Amino acid sequence: LEKQIRESNNFEDGELEKVADGIIRPTPPYTDMTFDMGKDKCPAIAMSFYAAQMYCKWLTAKTGRYYRLPTEAEWEYACRAGSAGPFAGSGGLSEMGWFFENSESKAHEVKTKEPNAWGLYDMHGNVYEWCLDRYGDLDAAEAADPYAGEGGLTNVYRGGSWDSGERFCRSAFRMKYPAAHRLDLVGLRPCIVPESAE
Repeated sequence: LEKQIRESNNFEDGELEKVADGIIRPTPPYTDMTFDMGKDKCPAIAMSFYAAQMYCKWLTAKTGRYYRLPTEAEWEYACRAGSAGPFAGSGGLSEMGWFFENSESKAHEVKTKEPNAWGLYDMHGNVYEWCLDRYGDLDAAEAADPYAGEGGLTNVYRGGSWDSGERFCRSAFRMKYPAAHRLDLVGLRPCIVPESAE
């Protein structure tokens, strides 16, 4: 077929490749999906679930340690840090995270708010974080350490964002979105799996 195209269009060797390359080369994105927020010391944003998974895979290959997204149960456990209230800190949400009322409609540099009791920053607000689970109803019998890795068309993200109201930033609040789509409000928090569990 290539020979026929060359002959019918009188292409010299190399000319067809230039034309084909112009046709098949990916186009630059129409919009910078970071909106000047996912840079420098700000959290990564506009990341699909699949991109978050690939980042964890890359990080694993680069470091030799196993990284993955946390399950929903792991994320909430880490967020709460032993607390039972809606926010995992001694103060309110304003002291712990960037959300609709204090963010000026943008993501902020990480570690500029108070951490939870375990020293984890930005568990509430700033950007939502992908979890490993598919979205589904949680069975009370499995509530101790649930994991929904099968079924469903959407994945879970947690934590609230710079554009979220207070209720969306609570420790227990769950959101869902199709795994292939990206939002400027969603990023990731990889967790490292201890060597004994690998």
